[in-house]
Amino acid sequence: MLGLEYSGFTNTMLALEAVNRHLLDYQAVLADVAVENEKQLALRYTQTFLRERLEAMVLASLYGLTGEDGAFYRASLKYDVQDALALTGGVVIYQSGDNIFFERIARNDRVFVELRYNF
Repeated sequence: MLGLEYSGFTNTMLALEAVNRHLLDYQAVLADVAVENEKQLALRYTQTFLRERLEAMVLASLYGLTGEDGAFYRASLKYDVQDALALTGGVVIYQSGDNIFFERIARNDRVFVELRYNF
């Protein structure tokens, strides 16, 4: 795994992560649940606004070098209403690919809302 983060822009962070997973002693009987070599690339952009009360985040996670095995994308906004109260909303989009996991979840995109209070 290799990861890089850059926060040289005001209130902004960019991140890139790459990983190559290799299963030792891989057997063909595992083909329905795992692959011998799996590459994943993740890109994340985060920026804060309104004196760091609003945070925007976009994440792209690709399986295979170009997403040919599948991918998911997440975008969200988080607003700190008060110090202990935050409201978050966003969307997750799945892309089908050669990986059987992504074939099964490709039509399960979602929209989410979260209200969190910390004591």
